Amino acid sequence: MVYASRDLFGSLAHAGPFLRRRLARIAPIYWIITVVYLMLSLGNLAPLNHAKPDLWEIIASFLFIPWIKGGSIAIQPAYNLGWSLNYEMFFYGLFALALGLRRNVAVPLLVGVLMILALLGQFIPSSSTQLYFWTRLIILEFGMGMLIAQMALAGLRPTRPFAGLLIVLALIVFALGHMAPDPETYRALYFGPPCALLVIASLAFNDIAVKHPVLRILTGLGDASYAIYLLHPFIMRAVTVLAGAWLVSISPWLYALVCLSILAPVSYAAWLWFERPVTKALQGPTLR
Repeated sequence: MVYASRDLFGSLAHAGPFLRRRLARIAPIYWIITVVYLMLSLGNLAPLNHAKPDLWEIIASFLFIPWIKGGSIAIQPAYNLGWSLNYEMFFYGLFALALGLRRNVAVPLLVGVLMILALLGQFIPSSSTQLYFWTRLIILEFGMGMLIAQMALAGLRPTRPFAGLLIVLALIVFALGHMAPDPETYRALYFGPPCALLVIASLAFNDIAVKHPVLRILTGLGDASYAIYLLHPFIMRAVTVLAGAWLVSISPWLYALVCLSILAPVSYAAWLWFERPVTKALQGPTLR
């Protein structure tokens, strides 16, 4: 957001249009998939096994408000994967308020706000659902991304040999995290920082022209990444119902390969024929 919105800082008048454009980008496909999920739930065909959501849970899901999921203690929307979008919309709100400041002031200020919220979150009980959710340590990962954008905009990029070292270090930290007794508790240590290292490392390769067929395929998957995220439970459930046990009995890797071979083209088609045109129509002209 810092990099893509670098020309918007310094004017609070950009806050409203910024939020409208982000909502246009995030909400349509998520809302449609949530509706499909709810319809499947009525027929007990939902791709995730959970209790049917009540009315307030459904309303909160569409409004990106953290809510206790029915029949559990988890703070999740009706369609589980929307939990990350609840964080994203919260961050967009904070980001929009900071657009009135110069970027070099707004970024450190926002990072400081996120750090304070994460600190306060250690004293907020889980019964305060929304405050508890919005102050988890995971919000610090937004701050990491903002600082990396500042690095990129300042022209600070690692050399490729150093980027290779960063990638190795990130993989080591990932491995340590997965061996921890409770990785999610230590997410701020084992997941956020190594992801940040990988993004920093990627800056060393920004000048590579995307002409090779393999790179073009990877770029296409990047375009479809949001659809991949939202659609993968449906594809996995379909494969599981039709041939999951048989595929896993041969090899779990074969099951994963079949799921991916279906998910990739379906998600790309969703991006090409729905996400891209709908987003373009709803966002209108660029703010730059």
